[in-house]
Amino acid sequence: MDRRAAIAFTLGALASAATAQAVEGGGLVIDGNVLAELDALRKEAKFVDPLGIIKPGERARLEPLINDLLDRLRTGIQVHPEQSWVISQMQPTVAAFYLEDTELREPSVEYLMRIFRILGMKGANGAFKQYYLDL
Repeated sequence: MDRRAAIAFTLGALASAATAQAVEGGGLVIDGNVLAELDALRKEAKFVDPLGIIKPGERARLEPLINDLLDRLRTGIQVHPEQSWVISQMQPTVAAFYLEDTELREPSVEYLMRIFRILGMKGANGAFKQYYLDL
């Protein structure tokens, strides 16, 4: 396989591996892969900290916030495949964690960023600036 063919093959594989993509007007393309990735993230243990910075009580408080968000997204994303709807579902979650210490806020933001990637979104487009979060 020559270099151009290899590059074309790689780009094609990357394109087909994409789980969701934003479409014009803020819509999202939601397929089985997207739903499976949301399910996998939901099942994952969150705020696991081998260094012990995040205490068990903090984890017990924050893990349900992210899981509840994932439940809301999983339940409604097929009916509301719009970026604006996703942001509205994230709003209560962000409001609940934005005043946490950095050690807790940063992993919370990382979970939101993972959700954005799964859904094919680039970010929140400034929707959470009132919380001093520019996602």
